[in-house]
Amino acid sequence: MTRRPRGIVCYDGECSICTGLVTRWGHRMRRAGFRLAPLQLPAIQRRLGLSGIPDEMKLITAQGEVIGGADAVVAIAEGLGLSHDLATGARSPLVGPLLRQLYAVVAKHRSCVGGVCRIR
Repeated sequence: MTRRPRGIVCYDGECSICTGLVTRWGHRMRRAGFRLAPLQLPAIQRRLGLSGIPDEMKLITAQGEVIGGADAVVAIAEGLGLSHDLATGARSPLVGPLLRQLYAVVAKHRSCVGGVCRIR
């Protein structure tokens, strides 16, 4: 059963890490009310005001707010019903900034299998 719409998870459709996560978690995200869309789609590019692929994934919430990176991951985890304690910890003044830094480093320096993705 699909829950209420939660938003659109926008990911790099050319990145094997991103597409692997969507393959693994996509069904569960859709069941929880998320739609999935590659950042490469022209409609997503226009909606987000992009002229290229950012270094982080984006979540367009059901209310139209755009959340990026680690904050988007935490919001998606909450929407999937994963640990509320995890989300609370990720929003703490100590853990939140560290999580954002870790996400930024991984996203910026991700490498893709077979050179499919550009390393940014």
